Amino acid sequence: MKERDWFDFEWYIRRRVPLHLHHFVERALQTRDIDGSLIFADFLACLQACIQTVDFEQAKLDIARFVPDPAVLDVWTPHYFLELSRRLVFSE
Repeated sequence: MKERDWFDFEWYIRRRVPLHLHHFVERALQTRDIDGSLIFADFLACLQACIQTVDFEQAKLDIARFVPDPAVLDVWTPHYFLELSRRLVFSE
């Protein structure tokens, strides 16, 4: 994921926009990012593992120029995004 993706992720979660897992799986199959089906628990586990690998300090530096008040990015940590991931709403 790119830095902008984390900004978008935060936006969708705060607005409780549901993730259409079926649509996500179809797109991921097309791009060969996955090779089979995916259930909610597996998606969350993959997302949370990804969050643990992100350098959020670098992400904040990369996106700060696009944000009117870069101080809003101060909360960007693995812990913050793990908490957001737990608020993810799924739709079928």
